[in-house]
Amino acid sequence: MTTLFVTAVSARGLKNTELLSRQDPYLTLQLQDNAQIHKTKICVDGGKKAVWNDTFVFEINDTNKAIISLNVMNSNNVAADNIIGRGKVDLSNSLINDGIIDNWFTVFDEKNNSFLAGEVNLVFKWYNHDVLQSLPPITDIPISNTMFIVKVISARKLRNTETLTKQDPYMILKANTENKEEFRTRVDQDSGVNADWNESFIFQTTNPNNLKLSCVVMNSNVIKDEEIGKVELDLSEMLQIHPRMDDNWENVIVNIVSSNTNAGEINFAIKWFNDDLKMNTITKSLGALTLSNAHLIVTAIAAKNLRNTETLTMQDPYLTLQIDGNDQIHKTRVHDDAGVNAKWGDKFILTTSDYSNACLTLTVFNLNNLKADNIIGRKRIQISKLIEKHRTGDGIFEEWITLEDPTNISRSAGEVLLDVRWYDDHLPKPQISDDKMKNEVIIKVVSGENLRNTETLTKQDPYLELKISGNDQICRTRIHQDGGKNATWNDTFVFDFDITTNSLLTLTCMNSNTLSKDTVIARTIANIGEIFNTNKQTFNVFYTHVVKLKDPSNITKDAGDITLEIRWQKYKPKNIPSVFKF
Repeated sequence: MTTLFVTAVSARGLKNTELLSRQDPYLTLQLQDNAQIHKTKICVDGGKKAVWNDTFVFEINDTNKAIISLNVMNSNNVAADNIIGRGKVDLSNSLINDGIIDNWFTVFDEKNNSFLAGEVNLVFKWYNHDVLQSLPPITDIPISNTMFIVKVISARKLRNTETLTKQDPYMILKANTENKEEFRTRVDQDSGVNADWNESFIFQTTNPNNLKLSCVVMNSNVIKDEEIGKVELDLSEMLQIHPRMDDNWENVIVNIVSSNTNAGEINFAIKWFNDDLKMNTITKSLGALTLSNAHLIVTAIAAKNLRNTETLTMQDPYLTLQIDGNDQIHKTRVHDDAGVNAKWGDKFILTTSDYSNACLTLTVFNLNNLKADNIIGRKRIQISKLIEKHRTGDGIFEEWITLEDPTNISRSAGEVLLDVRWYDDHLPKPQISDDKMKNEVIIKVVSGENLRNTETLTKQDPYLELKISGNDQICRTRIHQDGGKNATWNDTFVFDFDITTNSLLTLTCMNSNTLSKDTVIARTIANIGEIFNTNKQTFNVFYTHVVKLKDPSNITKDAGDITLEIRWQKYKPKNIPSVFKF
């Protein structure tokens, strides 16, 4: 048997199913051949994004059936909840040894599964029970993060609160943990005084010596639910009686009460173990690697052997790159008619406050003109582990990254070639002679102020596009939803080019629209060659530059300001072949 913990972290890029208001997304998860459905909290007014951070537990007897169905739903107060998107995660080939998967999974439109409906970030953590039995007693180690699994099995001889019909019992479980976790079983309809649930829930705490679990059995009613009975369990007492961390369930049958009167009995099964100790048997420490002050510049060079998503035409691949905790999505150019092999050569600078724990998500899309772009393949990489493989040397390396098929993560969907350059502020930088160095400009798009308004009923959602003459690379900031006339981005991009007095920087500020084509708010062209000549002594130092935008319908009229921070530096170019052999 395998115990699987699933944390529904968040969602992004969800299909919008509301016209006049923001949708309220939640997620349901169901294991194949299992009637139990887990449901996250509702992210009220989440819109196209949602944050849940809810954890659920599954007991899997047959790993060949470890397939989890996902439904992203929109909660409605009056009408029935509607489906935003659906998807499946096949773990049947993954649950061999203990491990962790932290990835974004695609959900598709209910009516047309070739249309994307968003992405869901899930963390899967699983333990095989034969490994758990070999672990030492929990009293031999400091308890820093204890995990309790509570299985609500059944209820018998419940107090009857109905007179004409059978009652519909369910249970609410609350724990006094740091996160104040609260869970609810499904409703066992028409079960009357005997209910069967067989649902498991997980509680985590850093203070297991004072853990209380409150259990309330309710009867579901159309107008107002009614309490049948309740009880409080002291889980810390169980830990003292049975301190060993193993695979044995502690069966508990307790009486619930209502107004000091017996209201029935509940059958639980409970087990626990220390999560930190268990995780140390799975993962290896990164040692002294500290990358909190590192700088990472990634060039998306090429892709080969991509999964083919077209039948009659050649697909048009492009790549997106995104770091955890950063809404900024970097996007390469589209390689038209590339098919299964693509070439880009686009460079991006990636920023995060914690490289030691951050992950980089690579997603290759196929551009579609008449429908939503579909995913060819995806891979999520822990940045520190990638750099640890190339810790020595000049901080420059290339690596082919294998993509995962979004419909079956155990299957390859092709490879992407990345050129990665990094340096740590605490380490000496490589010494390179000036005759082998080129100019590189790093532009941080800070904000937009007093932007021209293109909306009448709602606030506009601005984003900015940047392009330098002589360079095909187009960079785009994140969208500042409801930014209106003032937007904040703080997104950073890197361009390498030979600077001349005629080098131009084109800035286009756009308003993102859901139902129609994005509209131009304002644009301008700045002579970046002149800016460089004025500040060419300030290598490796950021300085602030404010650019005036112009109304596209009247270029003599101001349409807002863009604040940029610009820095020049020298770099050693890599010898990248002009033609790739696949």
